[in-house]
Amino acid sequence: MITITRKEEVVFNQIKIFDVEYDGIIPLDALKKELCTGSFHEYDLVQVLNSLSNKDVVKFEDSNIKLLVSDKKINTVNSKKDLEELELNIKEKESFEIIKTL
Repeated sequence: MITITRKEEVVFNQIKIFDVEYDGIIPLDALKKELCTGSFHEYDLVQVLNSLSNKDVVKFEDSNIKLLVSDKKINTVNSKKDLEELELNIKEKESFEIIKTL
């Protein structure tokens, strides 16, 4: 399971839409035109794309985006803080299971 934030979900959903339209390689400019309005700035978009790339959801390089994951279970949380808490809880549970086996 992959856990992403709400902002990442918005970008990921748009990438899934564009994946069909652009035949697999989506130019960054297309996402900018669609998403960079109002409070969502280009800087935010690049940050989110880097985060999704780090999670192996997309490949982001040379101003091109390629969807890598479309069928895995995606869990969405409200913010990065919630994401960090969830990851910490998972690590705590794993650690507790290891301690129980010792």
